[in-house]
Amino acid sequence: MVTARMAQVFRTDIEGLRALAVVPILLFHLNTAWCPGGFIGVDIFFVISGYLITRLILADGVQFSFRDFYIRRFFRLFPALLVTLTGTLVAGWWVLGPADYVASAKSALSAVPGVSNIYFWATVDYFNAGALDHPLLHTWSLGVEEQFYLVWPALLLLVRGQMPRLSWLALGIGVFSLIALLIVRPWHPEAAFYMMPFRMFEFAIGAGVLAVEANWRRMPHHVHDVAGILGIGLLGACLLGFSGHMAWPGLPALLPSVATALLLLSGAHGICNTVLSLAPLRFIGRMSYSLYLVHWPVITLYRTHAITEPGTLALLLLGLGTIVLGAALHYAVERPFRQTRGSDHGGDKWRSLKAAALSATALACVIGSVGVLRTAGFPLRLDRQRVQFVDKGLTFAGDLCSFKRAECVFGDRASTHVVYLVGDSHALNLIHGLDQLFAANGMKGIALYDHGCLFAPDTRTFVNGVVDQKCQRNVAHAYDYLSGRQEPVIIAMDYTGYRGAAAEPGAALPGTPSQPQYFDWLEQRMQAGLVKLDAGKRPVVIIRQTYNTGLDLAKCLSRPGTLQASTVDVCKVATRAESLAQYAAADRMIDSATAEFPSVVKLDPKSVFCAADICITRAGPALYFRDSTHLTNDGSLFLIDGIKRELLAKVGRR
Repeated sequence: MVTARMAQVFRTDIEGLRALAVVPILLFHLNTAWCPGGFIGVDIFFVISGYLITRLILADGVQFSFRDFYIRRFFRLFPALLVTLTGTLVAGWWVLGPADYVASAKSALSAVPGVSNIYFWATVDYFNAGALDHPLLHTWSLGVEEQFYLVWPALLLLVRGQMPRLSWLALGIGVFSLIALLIVRPWHPEAAFYMMPFRMFEFAIGAGVLAVEANWRRMPHHVHDVAGILGIGLLGACLLGFSGHMAWPGLPALLPSVATALLLLSGAHGICNTVLSLAPLRFIGRMSYSLYLVHWPVITLYRTHAITEPGTLALLLLGLGTIVLGAALHYAVERPFRQTRGSDHGGDKWRSLKAAALSATALACVIGSVGVLRTAGFPLRLDRQRVQFVDKGLTFAGDLCSFKRAECVFGDRASTHVVYLVGDSHALNLIHGLDQLFAANGMKGIALYDHGCLFAPDTRTFVNGVVDQKCQRNVAHAYDYLSGRQEPVIIAMDYTGYRGAAAEPGAALPGTPSQPQYFDWLEQRMQAGLVKLDAGKRPVVIIRQTYNTGLDLAKCLSRPGTLQASTVDVCKVATRAESLAQYAAADRMIDSATAEFPSVVKLDPKSVFCAADICITRAGPALYFRDSTHLTNDGSLFLIDGIKRELLAKVGRR
């Protein structure tokens, strides 16, 4: 049975273990190559929380109070969180454009009640999936933890301090959570990642450590040492061997979770204790919560401000600055506001001051967030002549086709002259322009599409390490349907975007192949597609890789910082030479894939936007690019106008 004395024993090794969780997260977010599996730090934190929270609750025994427990959790988590949320909103005034500012305000409002994981799960879509767009994205893990606090104390009432009961509870919850995860993940990977029930097995593993801890202490010291070395070795293997392309969480998440459990069991004694209790690790671990809170807003806001990818020196300085800021938050906010079990270091007056300060910060955060939402991101900070979307958002050329569907009709819908458009969102770049061109020329367009999906036969596309079943069905349907017809076909896609994210049916997620290996494979798949379409007998047009501006032009132009500098200098787009060089391998692949089909016409968007060395990306205040590669309605019209003669000659009415 857990005793209060056991619960209050301070373990220096757990501070060190927290450092092993937060440092990899920081390195991973600075540069994924520095620590490819650094994302497992969150899983380490969940296991530690399961252990500590279970120990804390059971130590109170029959005197456990839900009220006291939640008050302690509140003062442990919310002061530093509220300061981080408010500070991010303040910094966003100087860094974020209106759309991103609104998104940050919504994130802050969801983080205050601890439901940001639900918010991010519900708002994931193709165009906001980029993590760098969300300075408060990391608060999803706090939402998971806070929701764990809501259900776990009630479940522990069933245990009543009995270790056998705790063992069965942890095992049952853990197995149920893991099975649910494996069932749900193939169909809803975002829910599996963000939602608390599918992370419960990690908390349960931490609780299970407490259940076996007493018996474990009786083991010989060399067993503790071996287990500790094994735990550190497993964590090292995960940190270096895992990557962000993996389906996460899943069965592999058991490895860092079990490794953390071994370190919790063995860290109180022997070699493991000596290593994890080193002063530098304890220092970082002590402020790990504050460091975790500040690291992601600092990194994302800096990258938004810098526009281009920072160099190694800049990233190292950014990491150092994050540690300094995390230490400041820890010593100025987290520690003073943390309530202890027996006293509040100053009595009623100090408690009242803390409550008043927290209330003021929370009120400022909520009022500021609501103000950002009510004003659509305070667009008056910006030069209205520079920014197209200060009022109602940028268009996307494919908005005519619903994101939730895989087929749509455009152009002259009554026409019997049908042209098919096949591909991913880069194919949808053509929709708005083709809609007007086809309508004017008595042609009906039918798009067969799927966002983020490689449209080549006999392939499967992975999203977050999980096979995109919808994509696989849509690709198979498109080629099976078109193979029995003779109408013209236009093919367009992001040929470079699926390296390391696509494979043959039945194959596991590949690593990241070399560029030549990837394009050799894609060439074979493209050839198979052309054969299936009978490209030698029907009109086929292939749109080459679209022009990439090299930066998110819309976001760059909408930053408040562009008011103090020349737009040309700050938002400098890629030149014609840079664009052609960047996609030379993709263009050669298309040439090689179509070599046996000389009648196939290949049109190049890069030559339209970059007829001269200076590439055209806007006409006055109207932007052609929604981000770096996706077109607005104006951009689609501009592109189609540049290729319409060759296009109509191939697919138009005879």
